[in-house]
Amino acid sequence: MMDLNMRRINRHFKRSHRFMKKIVKKARAEDVRERKDTRAFNRRQRRAMKRPKAATKAVMIEKMKAEDDAVIKAIPDVPAKWAVAEVMKDGAMTEHEKAQEARDIKDEAAQNAADMKSAKAARELSKMGRGQMASNFDQLMKDHVAMPETHAIVPSTKRHSTH
Repeated sequence: MMDLNMRRINRHFKRSHRFMKKIVKKARAEDVRERKDTRAFNRRQRRAMKRPKAATKAVMIEKMKAEDDAVIKAIPDVPAKWAVAEVMKDGAMTEHEKAQEARDIKDEAAQNAADMKSAKAARELSKMGRGQMASNFDQLMKDHVAMPETHAIVPSTKRHSTH
């Protein structure tokens, strides 16, 4: 039991000792920074005594820098949700949406072209008489028999994804 208590005391002491070391180290660093700031302030004051015009300019610049830093730190990295919603409401699209829109337009144009081609073919067929249709069909069959490898329909072995 005594050994267990000694272990607890020793562990607590080590933890508190490390903690105190950290506190002392931080305090020393703070003191060094404060002394550095004090020396810089004293230098500026001595310079101000010698050249008041330059000192006034330096003070104004320092104040403006401090104001700029305060404003810059206040700006969030992520835009507010209301701002994103407002931009999206005006019709702004993400890159993915733009790509999808372009694909949709391309598909629609291809479909329109196919529809126009089939409509044109239908118009030509409606203008032809039965005899003319039969002769055109016979001509197509002769062309097909003459060059079967160019007009043959071969099933595709590639699988098309829907993505």
